[in-house]
Amino acid sequence: MGHSAGGYNAAMSALDGRWLAATGHTPRELAGFIGLAGPYDFLPMTNRDAQLVLFHPDYPLDTQPMALASGRAPPTFLAAGRTDSLVDPERKTRRRWRRGCRMRACRSIYIATSASTT
Repeated sequence: MGHSAGGYNAAMSALDGRWLAATGHTPRELAGFIGLAGPYDFLPMTNRDAQLVLFHPDYPLDTQPMALASGRAPPTFLAAGRTDSLVDPERKTRRRWRRGCRMRACRSIYIATSASTT
């Protein structure tokens, strides 16, 4: 489970086996993952502060959790605030998660009526 950047970390741990392999584990061992207001699809990057951290414009190719979503993903619950201006719930959560649902990767999604990443 993770919130904001922690949601991203939880997603990457659940979807990209490289991160758990270092500990001798695999994503298949997870009962599931929960992401709260996380950035699951954030390219192209428009936040100038984040651009500095993420090697803009030379992003590593495998940085987007939704690009890694598949039917092998563990059960997943994503939640985001409907009016969140930092982590746009439509772009970062709902729209991208629909893609995962078509790939049978989704289990649940919730968009709260009033919440933010702060």
